[in-house]
Order: sequence, then C-alpha cells, then structure tokens
Amino acid sequence: MKKVFLSAALALAVAGSWAFYPKAAAEPAGYMMVVSNVPLLGSGITLNTFTSDGQRVETLVPFTKMRYRFTDLHSAEVLKLNQLRREGWRIISTSSIPTSTSDEGNIFSTETTYVLEKN
Repeated sequence: MKKVFLSAALALAVAGSWAFYPKAAAEPAGYMMVVSNVPLLGSGITLNTFTSDGQRVETLVPFTKMRYRFTDLHSAEVLKLNQLRREGWRIISTSSIPTSTSDEGNIFSTETTYVLEKN
C-alpha cells in the first residue's frame, strides 16, 4: 500500500511540476511599415501598408480640396495607425523625407514612414 501511495504521490508531483515547465516563446510577429506619399503638385495621395510577411496594401486617400490634402492624409494615417494599435502593433520609428526635388531644391513630394512592431 505504501508503494502505491508513494508512486501516486510521485506521479502527482511530476504532473504538478510539468505545469511550471517553461514553454516555448511565441515567435515574434516581425515589423510592419505604413508609408504615406503626397505629391506637392497634382493628386495621387497614397497610404501603403507593408505587412510583416512582405505584402503591400495600397490605399488611395481622397482629399476634399487641394489645400486640405495634407490634413486629409494625416487623418487617414491616424485612422490606420489606431487600427493597427488595436491589433497589437506599436510605433517604434517615424521619418519624413522629401522624395523628389528639382535641381533648384524645390520639393515635389514627401514621404512619411512609420515602422511598427507587434507588442
């Protein structure tokens, strides 16, 4: 009887300690980028999302008037970034650069890039 009780107690202790055994960490989701591009002349405001598996989703951003296109773009950026935040992504880096200039130094388009990582 003592052997049965001892074996059962030992089996219970092993099973209980198995619950505290470290589990393999979930694989990181990688990084995601949201890139907005607005030409200073003309139309064609775009918001590109590059997912962690390398796929690109392009969204054309409608704007109400030419002078409000930056406001409309920023509004679309905030909506997209808030959506991604609800999905568990957080911004780790932001940059804004002119992407095309003339010989005289006039800027013709700008690009803003947000790099995100999964929480």
